[in-house]
Amino acid sequence: MKFVKVGEIQPTTPDKHYALFGRSIHSGEKVAVARIWMSAFGGAEIHEHDSEHVFYILKGGAKMFDGKETHYVEEGESIIVEPGEPHAFTGNGRVDCEYIVVTAPPPTFK
Repeated sequence: MKFVKVGEIQPTTPDKHYALFGRSIHSGEKVAVARIWMSAFGGAEIHEHDSEHVFYILKGGAKMFDGKETHYVEEGESIIVEPGEPHAFTGNGRVDCEYIVVTAPPPTFK
């Protein structure tokens, strides 16, 4: 068993991301969990992974571009990205966003 004080974790900005920082709560062989703060104009360029992502919005809102269309998500909602699906998760241009992302297995960028 492991107890984590998330506020004591050093925030970082992942590769291919901008105007956001995250705290990696856990990164094991099977799953990674992070809490992310993203500015209204932050996000990631379009990319894909060999892993599944589950985004859960804690505060604010964001948008997800799937390579064809843009989908909006608000506080209390989730988006699930399957392995190999192109995606760009970005701010909505109106409000900052805080979210949890669970990735299984931990991501590698393509």
